Amino acid sequence: MVVLARVPILTGEDGGNVIAVASQRPLDTEAIAAAMIDNDLAWRLSSGADLDAFVGDAEVLTDDHAPVDQLLTPYGRP
Repeated sequence: MVVLARVPILTGEDGGNVIAVASQRPLDTEAIAAAMIDNDLAWRLSSGADLDAFVGDAEVLTDDHAPVDQLLTPYGRP
């Protein structure tokens, strides 16, 4: 599995959208990264140890946590 996001999100400096990409077959991460560059996207791919560090000890959000919006810190607030 890999995630796609803007660099400030991956470094924890900002919040925003993250796209998870998973497959039963190995992902061509080089092709995904190249496609983002070719399309002038400011997003980057994170996988392996970098992805593990990004996820940290975060819980998987399931229906047991609904509504999940209450777990988020609104933008502009500490």
